[in-house]
Amino acid sequence: MDIMQLKDLEHTARVTGLALMKNKHPGEHTARVTGLALMKNKHLASISADKTIRLWDLTNMKPVFCMVEAHDTEIQCLEYCEERDELATCGMGNKVKIWDVKKPTHMKLKLKLDHADKSN
Repeated sequence: MDIMQLKDLEHTARVTGLALMKNKHPGEHTARVTGLALMKNKHLASISADKTIRLWDLTNMKPVFCMVEAHDTEIQCLEYCEERDELATCGMGNKVKIWDVKKPTHMKLKLKLDHADKSN
């Protein structure tokens, strides 16, 4: 798959996801979608200000998994590592969580990052 196909797929996923939210279908996010990550095996991960992580089957755009209250704040950032089949998410604070895609309810690691300059 080339970069243009990925961009088209991402656009389609965003539009479809917004349509799901607008039409109040089961499995939808209840707040704005803040990030998307294309994954292997024709899946898409989405995060939202509603504090959920959702995995979608791109062949039919139906949800296959939802982690409710994945963070205690809005989820702002999402990255997928294909080699390790892991998702990394970050809330509005300083907490980063690493999730095992094969066992999505299993958080592998929780980091608390502090980037404050303490030299002053």
